[in-house]
Amino acid sequence: MPNHVINILSFEGDKTKIRQMLEDIKDDECGLHSVDFNKIIPMPPSLDLEASSRTQAGLAAYKDFIDVYTLGGTINTEHLSDIPVASEQRFLKVRTDINHEVATIAELNRNTLTNEGKQDWSDVLAAKVERIYDGAYGTQIEVSGCPAHRLRDFSFALAGYCSEEQWSRWFNEPTANTEALTMGGQA
Repeated sequence: MPNHVINILSFEGDKTKIRQMLEDIKDDECGLHSVDFNKIIPMPPSLDLEASSRTQAGLAAYKDFIDVYTLGGTINTEHLSDIPVASEQRFLKVRTDINHEVATIAELNRNTLTNEGKQDWSDVLAAKVERIYDGAYGTQIEVSGCPAHRLRDFSFALAGYCSEEQWSRWFNEPTANTEALTMGGQA
């Protein structure tokens, strides 16, 4: 599918206001008379999909795992939605070429989130904890009822990988008796 679209737009009205609008929505790399649609309506995170060699590598690794787990489609095919974590961990130990994004969370308690943070992350906070276990990356938590991308985004935001504006909107500053969380996960 081609990755290009041509739109022809016509504007009527006050020339000063039109010029200001065009300045506000221009693509910073292309300049005036271009449009960055993310400045008008930001891309929803659920649609912000990566389609690159990284995606292709991830899909290939997943296919490899399913082929191994099902012995080329001869067993376990009816249990693909309930693959044991231990099976996945054994596969990942062998496949050292698969990179994992790990967000280290220093602290999470009832005072960590602001009221706005609790509202913005309510779907994550409402997730059901299925189990807590010592996994390949330390203590890990398996949850249900929350889309994986939202859980990932929350983990990374809590680890400090968000803008300063988002940080101050979602998280309270730590009190004197808690470990300080900082932007970028660095103290």
